Amino acid sequence: MAEFLTRKEIEALELPVAVSSAGTHAKYDVPIHSFARQSLASMGIEPHHFLSRPVTEDLVESSNLILTMTDAQRSWIVRTFPQAVRRTYLLTQFSRLVAATPDPGEISPADWGATLLGRAAEGRALAQPLVRGRDIEDPIGGRLRQFQSCAGTIEQRIQSMFSGTTVKRG
Repeated sequence: MAEFLTRKEIEALELPVAVSSAGTHAKYDVPIHSFARQSLASMGIEPHHFLSRPVTEDLVESSNLILTMTDAQRSWIVRTFPQAVRRTYLLTQFSRLVAATPDPGEISPADWGATLLGRAAEGRALAQPLVRGRDIEDPIGGRLRQFQSCAGTIEQRIQSMFSGTTVKRG
């Protein structure tokens, strides 16, 4: 759900950013859960052709930013791929760090990613670390309303990450 919700924000801002997802314990080629599909559909998103995949070294190496939903996932990533430690964040913490920094004004699309990472680094000095409410728990095994709640939480965190972003055009 995070992939599609992030992509929705990026497409609205017309940023040249690729978004994809992978799971720390995912299997290959499992279709999106029907409750996840329903939750996204209720938000105006149709997750076409989604198939799961596990996190791989190639994927980590090609990623400028890795966002996880839980501390356990972040720990697994940095333990397995220590070279990714400076680019791997918990979504709730990353969005909080970015939101704590001053609005950078207009950003060119090409500079957006570096600016976002810079704001997160700057935010470490401005925002208190979250102690509670850090994880966004996986709703697998739950009911539709748990998937909807999870999607809503992810959407809020992603929107706060993009809040105040003005992309320079032309």
